Amino acid sequence: MPSSYERGRSSEYYVKQMLESMGYQWIIRSAASHSPIDLLASNGSFLLAIQVKARCYLDEDEKRSLIEWANYFKAKPMLAFKKKERWTLKLITYNSPKKKFLIFYSFFLLILSFLPS
Repeated sequence: MPSSYERGRSSEYYVKQMLESMGYQWIIRSAASHSPIDLLASNGSFLLAIQVKARCYLDEDEKRSLIEWANYFKAKPMLAFKKKERWTLKLITYNSPKKKFLIFYSFFLLILSFLPS
């Protein structure tokens, strides 16, 4: 049975091949990385900072860390994950509690505006 390192490495190589088929010519794999970025990929127009996970889940600290590292490289933070036996790329955004509150409050005010006086 392969170790978790071997499974992770295999997944990273698969995602690397997927990116190459999408036109990304410059791809750097961070072997045995201790950072949130497993792959950096560019097609000449965009730079992607990619975390490869078997599942589609990053906790808030992992999201924040990936976004911070991606910002350092001026890259888009992406999560590559396996869903129904297919690898998928997803843009990662961070919604702070303050931002969530503002969205809720704006929605609340919108509903109030439709109520009769």
